[in-house]
Amino acid sequence: LNILEQDSQTLQQQLGQYNSISSYFETKFAYETKPTPLALGKATIIVPKSSAVVPGQVNAEPIAIMDHHINMVKFATQSNEFKRVAGHLKLMVDEAPTKVQKNWLTEKSMEAGR
Repeated sequence: LNILEQDSQTLQQQLGQYNSISSYFETKFAYETKPTPLALGKATIIVPKSSAVVPGQVNAEPIAIMDHHINMVKFATQSNEFKRVAGHLKLMVDEAPTKVQKNWLTEKSMEAGR
């Protein structure tokens, strides 16, 4: 958990490495909108939008999850929230073969130019 703390050195290093390759991926940044229940009756938002969304990313989209952190992707029914998240995943899966093929062609042309 220390690695995930805001402004941790390891997290900053990983973000820097990802920034240089982010244009190769479509990224969805999910964050919760409701406070997560904690001990002693307290509650807090664990991953706010400001922490989840990495500025400057190419092909990135923030997704607000209308629940708390524990329930972000635990769906008991095919609710509207489930359909929205599943829709994002389906779109990414449907587009993946074309994007992977394009990346392979780009890679091959770069190797030929070396």
